[in-house]
Amino acid sequence: MGKKYEKAESFKYLGAMITSLNDIETEIKSKTAVGNKCYYVLGTILKRKSISQSIKIHLYKTIIRPVVTYGAETWTLTSKMEKMLMTWDRKILRKIYGPTKENGQWRIKANEELRTKYKAPDIVNVIKI
Repeated sequence: MGKKYEKAESFKYLGAMITSLNDIETEIKSKTAVGNKCYYVLGTILKRKSISQSIKIHLYKTIIRPVVTYGAETWTLTSKMEKMLMTWDRKILRKIYGPTKENGQWRIKANEELRTKYKAPDIVNVIKI
């Protein structure tokens, strides 16, 4: 009796970022940051030209994306959060697929080119399924 507890604005519990306002956006930012770390740990493998894009995509689907989507079944996604996740998803895919050479100039792949090339559900559809 008479014990006082300190109020925490946020804390990590079972891999999920819990905030006092139940802010999922903070959780998504935390998860995408961990996904970026995972990508950079695998960077030496993913940047090798001797490894096919299909193997790189398989690594993305089996290692990197699950790190970001862990616990996503509890998220209620707003359009802003969906946009954050889709931006992160395309950023990683652009790094895996690399630029396109067009008329002697290098350019990044457009979103439509990524959708055509990837041929799998994007991260938001994976979460919603």
